[in-house]
Amino acid sequence: MPSLDNNILVRDARDWLHELRALQAKALARRDFVQAEELRAEIAEVAACLDGILEAAQGA
Repeated sequence: MPSLDNNILVRDARDWLHELRALQAKALARRDFVQAEELRAEIAEVAACLDGILEAAQGA
């Protein structure tokens, strides 16, 4: 089985999390709390998907 670090889905999810967190930080800097909360929810969704991928890979 290929390494998880080389898995394109894992890399994409990690990149997406990084981008979403940067956008959330910018929203907080602007004091746009509504946008920051929406991004927080999206971050939680992507993190949950990434956790699912990692758990499935460990079980394989």
